[in-house]
Amino acid sequence: MYCVNKNHPDFINLVKITGLTDIEVAAMVGDYFEKYQEFPTVDQFLQRSTTEKALAKEYNLTKRGDHYTLDNG
Repeated sequence: MYCVNKNHPDFINLVKITGLTDIEVAAMVGDYFEKYQEFPTVDQFLQRSTTEKALAKEYNLTKRGDHYTLDNG
């Protein structure tokens, strides 16, 4: 598992852009890193999934109120 630097500018931007929590973005960035051996840029991250529904489906997220949570299923 990849340890995500939550202070990285791209990480902070991903949290702002997606509206997901830092924990959720960290899980997705870690998954991306394991697949591609690099930290995704904002563009690379968004190219994989461009809508909330697509992000939720791809990363097994459930909407709870105004944010998403990671399903552990």
